Amino acid sequence: MKSSGAICLALLALGAVAERPKIKDTHGNLLVKISDIPIGSCGDDTYFGLGIMDGGLEECARWNSETDNLEYEEYKCKVLRVHASVKHGKCKCDDNWKGPICNEYNGCGKGETLFGTSCTPHMCHHNGTIAVGKKEIECICPPPWDGRLCERLACWRKTIPTQQHRYRNNGDHCICGNHYTGEHCDVVKSCLNNGELVNGVCKCPERWHGELCDKRCPKGQMTCTPHMCHHNGTIAVGKKEIECIRPPPWDGRLCERLACWRKTIPTQQHRYRNNGDHCICGNHYTGEHCDVVKSCLNNGELVNGVCKCPERWHGELCDKRCPKGQMTNDSELDQKISKNQSHKLSWWGAPSQASCTCDEDVDATNGAWLPAAHDSTTGRRW
Repeated sequence: MKSSGAICLALLALGAVAERPKIKDTHGNLLVKISDIPIGSCGDDTYFGLGIMDGGLEECARWNSETDNLEYEEYKCKVLRVHASVKHGKCKCDDNWKGPICNEYNGCGKGETLFGTSCTPHMCHHNGTIAVGKKEIECICPPPWDGRLCERLACWRKTIPTQQHRYRNNGDHCICGNHYTGEHCDVVKSCLNNGELVNGVCKCPERWHGELCDKRCPKGQMTCTPHMCHHNGTIAVGKKEIECIRPPPWDGRLCERLACWRKTIPTQQHRYRNNGDHCICGNHYTGEHCDVVKSCLNNGELVNGVCKCPERWHGELCDKRCPKGQMTNDSELDQKISKNQSHKLSWWGAPSQASCTCDEDVDATNGAWLPAAHDSTTGRRW
C-alpha cells in the first residue's frame, strides 16, 4: 500500500495552487484513482484496501472473507461498478459492458466507453480521471469542472474559498465575477454591503469582512477577519474570553483599534498620535522617531531640547502634575524646598533629571544650606 506520507505530499501539492480540483467524492471522501489500484493482489500492497482481483475491482477485506456473500455482491454492483447487476448471486457486468468496473463498451475501441451514441476514451468529461468514491465510481476533475463525471462547470474551483466570487459561470466557460476585473479577475472594482473601495481594497463597515465585505462577522462581534485577529494579532485565551495578543500600535480585543501610544513606554506616550489608520508625531514632537521635543506644556521652557518645568509640574513635556501639596515630584526634595522658600528653585524633567538652580547659599544638587552660610546649631544664616 502506498504510504500516507506520499498521499499527504500529493494533497499539499494540490493545495499549493489557488485552483481547487475535485479530489473528493460527493460525500467528502478522498477519491482513489482506478489506475493506482494494484492488479492481482489483495495483500499488503493494497491501495486504500482495494485491489483488482479476477478481472474485477474488489474491497480486499470483504473479498477475502465474503466471496459468496450476497450483500457484498449487491454492494459491489452499486459502489464498485458502473454498468452491472447481480445475476445468480454474483455481481456481473451488464450486456456489452466489460472491464474491472464494467465501464468499457464492447462496440467501442479497446478501453473505450460509450457516452450517448459516441465512443470516448473513458467516462469522465474534460480530462477527468476515473476513481472510486465511498459510494460509487466517479471522477477526479481538473478546475473548473465538477460533478460525478466532471460534466458541470464550477468556476469557483478556479480560486481559494475566500476568493470564490472572483469568477462566475458563463455558458461553457468562466468570466470575471460582477465585482472583479483584470486578466486573472483579481482586481476588485466594487464592494458589497456598503463597503468602501480604497486603493483596490474594500474597507468594510461594522459587522462585515471579506475581500468584498461579503461575509458577516460572528454574532456579537462588530469587527472580524477570517482569522479573527486584525493586523497580525495572535489568537490567545484571556481570563474571561478569547482575544488577541496585540502588536504595536494596535489595541482592542481583536487588534482592531489604532493606539499609537503603544509605540512607546508610558512616560513617553505623547510622542505619537493617531492619524486615521497610521501614527504620526505628537503635537510637541518631531524627528524620524518622534523623539525630539519641540515645545513644552504648562509654561515649561525648552532648553537644549529638554523641557524646564515650573513649580508643581514635571515630565518630559512638563505634562505631569506633582502630587498634591508638593512643589516637585520628589517628596524628600519638596521638604527641602519648603524650608527654603526665599530661594527660587526651578525643577524640570523627569524625576531622574530633577535638579535646581539656586543662589550661592544653597547646594544646587539637594537644596540644602551651604555650610559657609548656615549655623548648624541655631539654623540661622550668617
